[in-house]
Amino acid sequence: MILRSLTTDDMSLAPDWLRGRRMLPDRWRDEHTRTLIAQDGAGEPIGAGTMWTSPVHPDRYSVDLVVAPDHRRAGIATALLKALADLEPAAKSFIWGGRRD
Repeated sequence: MILRSLTTDDMSLAPDWLRGRRMLPDRWRDEHTRTLIAQDGAGEPIGAGTMWTSPVHPDRYSVDLVVAPDHRRAGIATALLKALADLEPAAKSFIWGGRRD
């Protein structure tokens, strides 16, 4: 699995399972807004994750993770969350809404 920054090209070519999510390119707003994509060995997207701060909760990062249905329960979301944590410019807690598809 390869983890890298999400680009605008990735979103224009996004599969259906990713298209409905609000994933914007890496650093679309500032250094606290990070977005990564996970790809399999063939370069196909299998997951994505984003973290950001908001005016409502500036002391923590909101997180959204999504994994392709055929690749769930394989540690992809965990890998994305760990990679996002490594990128955080400031030590803050993570929060997420717990949405499931």
